[in-house]
Amino acid sequence: MKTLLQNLLVSMMLAGGVHHASAQQLLTEKGTIELKRQTVGEYRQKGLIDFAAYQKQYLLLSFDRILTAEQRKAVESIGIVLKDWYPGNGYISRMPELDKSLNALEELSNRELIPLSGITDLPAIIKISTALTGFLDQQALFGKAIMISVYDTADMPLLTEYLKQLGLQYTREAYCGDNAIVIKNISKENLTSITSLSFVASAEVYAGTPEDEWAFKLFSNQVLPVNYQYTLGASGNGVYFGNYETFGVDTAYDFNMKGRQHPQFFGTDVNGHGTSCAAIVGAANNYNEFEDRGMAPGVTSLYVDWYNIAESRYLNDNIKPMVSNHSVGWSAGQVSYNNDARQLDRITRSLGGYLHSYSAGNNGDSGPFNGYSAGWANLTGDIKVNKNNFTVHSAARPGEHHEWTNNGPTADGRLKPDVCAEGGEGSSYASPGVMGLAAILYEVYTNTYNTAPRSDVVKAVILNTAYDIDKKGIDFKTGFGTINPIRAKRTIEQQRILTGVMPQGSAGAAQYVLNVPAGTSEARFMLYWHDYQGASGAVKALVNDLDMYLVAPTGDTLRPWVLNPTPSTVYDLPLRKKDTLNNVEQVTIDNPLAGNYTVYVNGTVVPQGPQDYVLTYDMLPYHIEITNPVSDYRIPAGKNMMFTWNLSNNTAVNTDSLELYLQRNSGEAFALLATLAPDKKYYEYTIPASFPHSATARIMVKQRNQSIVDTSEYFQVMATPANLALTRICADTIGLQWDTLSNNTGGKYIIYRLGEKYMYPVDSVAHPARNIRLAATSVLGAGQQWTGTQYFAVAARHTSGALSIRSLPVSTMQTDPLINNSVPATSTLCYGDTAKLTVGSLQNDSVQWFRMGNSTVLATGTQLPRTIYDTGSYYFKTYLNNCTYTGPAYTVNAGPANIADTALWGNFEWLVSAYKDGSTGSNPYYGTNPKYYGKFRTDSLGFNSSDYYAWYSSGPSTAAGYQGCDFTSATNATTVYKRKGFTAGTYQINLRRAAGKLKMTIYNGSNTQYTSPNNAFTVNNIWTGFLDANSTIRVEAYGSHNYIEIVPLAVPLSASLKRFEATTMSNKQVALDFTLNATMPHMKLYAHQSSDAHTFERIVSSIMLLEGTHTYRMIDEHPAEGMNYYRLYWTNDDGNIQYSPVNNVMVTDKTPVKVFPTLSHDGKINVQLGAGWASTQCLITNMLGQQVSAVIVGNDYHKVISLGALPPGMYLLTLKNPGHTQVFKVIYKP
Repeated sequence: MKTLLQNLLVSMMLAGGVHHASAQQLLTEKGTIELKRQTVGEYRQKGLIDFAAYQKQYLLLSFDRILTAEQRKAVESIGIVLKDWYPGNGYISRMPELDKSLNALEELSNRELIPLSGITDLPAIIKISTALTGFLDQQALFGKAIMISVYDTADMPLLTEYLKQLGLQYTREAYCGDNAIVIKNISKENLTSITSLSFVASAEVYAGTPEDEWAFKLFSNQVLPVNYQYTLGASGNGVYFGNYETFGVDTAYDFNMKGRQHPQFFGTDVNGHGTSCAAIVGAANNYNEFEDRGMAPGVTSLYVDWYNIAESRYLNDNIKPMVSNHSVGWSAGQVSYNNDARQLDRITRSLGGYLHSYSAGNNGDSGPFNGYSAGWANLTGDIKVNKNNFTVHSAARPGEHHEWTNNGPTADGRLKPDVCAEGGEGSSYASPGVMGLAAILYEVYTNTYNTAPRSDVVKAVILNTAYDIDKKGIDFKTGFGTINPIRAKRTIEQQRILTGVMPQGSAGAAQYVLNVPAGTSEARFMLYWHDYQGASGAVKALVNDLDMYLVAPTGDTLRPWVLNPTPSTVYDLPLRKKDTLNNVEQVTIDNPLAGNYTVYVNGTVVPQGPQDYVLTYDMLPYHIEITNPVSDYRIPAGKNMMFTWNLSNNTAVNTDSLELYLQRNSGEAFALLATLAPDKKYYEYTIPASFPHSATARIMVKQRNQSIVDTSEYFQVMATPANLALTRICADTIGLQWDTLSNNTGGKYIIYRLGEKYMYPVDSVAHPARNIRLAATSVLGAGQQWTGTQYFAVAARHTSGALSIRSLPVSTMQTDPLINNSVPATSTLCYGDTAKLTVGSLQNDSVQWFRMGNSTVLATGTQLPRTIYDTGSYYFKTYLNNCTYTGPAYTVNAGPANIADTALWGNFEWLVSAYKDGSTGSNPYYGTNPKYYGKFRTDSLGFNSSDYYAWYSSGPSTAAGYQGCDFTSATNATTVYKRKGFTAGTYQINLRRAAGKLKMTIYNGSNTQYTSPNNAFTVNNIWTGFLDANSTIRVEAYGSHNYIEIVPLAVPLSASLKRFEATTMSNKQVALDFTLNATMPHMKLYAHQSSDAHTFERIVSSIMLLEGTHTYRMIDEHPAEGMNYYRLYWTNDDGNIQYSPVNNVMVTDKTPVKVFPTLSHDGKINVQLGAGWASTQCLITNMLGQQVSAVIVGNDYHKVISLGALPPGMYLLTLKNPGHTQVFKVIYKP
């Protein structure tokens, strides 16, 4: 039987030919497709209309060979635009006036001015992505979000008009380019009809909204040698950083980015993840000088929603040059070259000064995908396999990498990820580090060449100077290795870059002679080009295929390193051979022979010419080069310092260990600090408290048995003055004080002020002075006064020359939330709380406190204590000589009044009351003297605390609608959830999360129906029964996440049934035991079994009731594997069928099934299937028992089910195969 793919292909073959009888071939990801040729006349007979009166605009033109520049010019001279190129020499071509264009083409062909071999429509099946094609046979399109793209944004009105004719609704989603829309609930017939339109480029599954790929910590990425003194050296000045995530969530970030945030294009819906990524790129260390340094603290940051917005900002708002980052992920295993990847490639190539980076992902062991074993081909987004930008692997420290970062290759076998960077605990923070380096190199390029930077040069330099990690050579984990900022910067400064242009066709060639000096440990040569965007559904993404090889002084030919992407060889070492997949090629030579090497660059296949390219090279001597500490690096005692170095010595063996020496100051000798492995590239050292103040500390690294050694620049160790405070705030003078350092005799203290962008020194005093007055005229200029908020810090300078790290700043706004220990402008007090309003360290002759709006002196003294009984707004005045200072307004609010636990139970909603402290050993948990803090309400049926606040974070006070006082953590909070009122019916209650810190009571009016254990644990079906408007549920929980799931069961209770239980016996049969309130002789009672609690199709057994007998047992000898649901039913004398409550019991063997998460915010549900579960069918039903459609991908043992196209709510997932059935409840809650 023919497959759907075959049927579609056969139905879309076109007849005829132009010059040749042979078939026209198209090389696609679905295989080689033979397209019959046809003459212009024959093509006209097929019809020139797309729909309505609109002529076709795009045809597939095929040629016998690669067009020369003259032939391409001839085609374009008649107005035809050659757009996307397919291997097999086919172009998607835009015809401005189809009939005229066809006539002109025919004339060119007849005159043999062009080697035209075919004119056809592009078959629709090629436009449909492979992933989407897999759903066509499954009839699973309903509910699926499909992204439809066109070749040009100008064609969008045509697409939307056609969709209206079909009666299809569409949306423009946030993560679509300008050339795409999203359709849901489309039929196979409509999909085929849409993709048959000439102007439609592709159809694929819409990836949806990504998730943050969280990470923690940050190391330097060895960027310090490049930007340590960023006000003097390269730091990304003149470069824009576009963050695809909103950012700016905290005042510290704003402080560090002062004067460098774009005033117009700034995200308003901020988040911490995006803020951290932005800080890694561009934060200056204005606030915390030691910890807050970003990679490129000279950039100007802005928010760009998606790549189309970045392009618009660049072209229309002159925001260039630009680097950008997006540290998010979609589902793992997305490695296909899709519309988004094509568009990003187009933008990067066409703009010239734009470069982007994506994180590779943080679940590297996921899989299997795409025919590879788990751990391979599992990148977290199709857009990440673009050719012209970066996808970044992660490491925590130099020379190492995280095995759990996601890996390549791409679906067409290309190298991804590109490089590795230090991102602490994940790729989220590695990726922006690469863009920080790119911003620095943009500036270096501009300064070196006195022209706008080229992003292709910058990318090539970053790749070629990266140092190798993991296995020898390039690999599908770490790409070309870890970024090396100092060598990248040096490559541009020393102009080890050659650029050229390869012409259209296949005859272009160039050669270069480069000298490799004696003493070179490794020589590196790289050819790179920003390639044109690939065609939809093409067999490979590469369009222009350039090739490089070297001829050594010996005459030997050296080709680039190439990996074999087949699954069985995916982790093999690279081999020297011709590369036909990647737009980057590298030749490296270990211990090369000195002399001249000839580098040949050929334009093997250039269908989209002319093509710019970059040739860059790097000669690494046998050497150690310490990259940190750098000159004048400053650190206080007690802080951790990472010593780092570059190392190149291919002759080293295991016995050639590294020796690290430390010299504390120039008056002491070097002392051995550590002995390290020969290839180690770092050492972490905590400066001990006994370390002397020093301006001449340094390290030395040398390789044992080798003559390789390097000594660092001097770094400085110095304590920072503590307790900086304001003593005077007057229009003409500001006073500061601090604690002096006991061992700073002969030294000084330097005062810094925040300027337009950075902290800079404004004055100094000699030790032992501990205060200073700053005159506005001396700092700001003649006639100036202190106005607005001012920030100051202090540092100490030792007689040795050592300069300390600056103190944290102080602010003239005393309620400034940025400043440690400042009194907040607004305090909400609860029982026992006291707000101590204060004048701080301000000197005064007297102080007066006032209530806002009242001139009567309320109190005197430097503090004004306030409790919940002293609500209102207050301010103070200090009087000192001729200076009167009026302090800020302090507002004191009282938390809500205490309520008794017997207060309002909610009206068909949960009332959540929160108490500070508590214990699971108390009864109630909040103790005998409760500290009521606040409350909020929700009308959800069940209650999941994680839907409202994070138990590991700041607690219930972060819930929407919360009224009360703030918690610092949920771990010291007791919460009471109370609800009265349910729609009458039968419900099952499951404790999805309890952790031994929860207890629950169910009341029906005044009667207690159920009481859980005092410290209940997670358990399914803790209670099943009847609830109505008078029913009440009360839950106490302490310091943990808890989730009470309440599931309505559409079965009425029988008035004559007293007890019904279902239990698993040792032989894995199920016993059904029940007791009746009354005897009903000669009546038959049945037991039904279900695997989903809704469809009860199997009769387990039946029994004839006997007079005088109340207790019965029935046995299910063949229960299903997994969860079994049972109910009893019989027909009363009145003819009404009576049903029992539903009971459920789990029957398991040694074939485990795991479904997670059961509560999904992104709609993704993972199914892990053990032995015996091959060929399992997955069915999704809603709570009405109706089967619904969902996207299901994966293999026999791991599947991913997407509920994203379904309405939020609860669903039943049924897993069936010939020997097993299991049912799971899953919840989709975006």
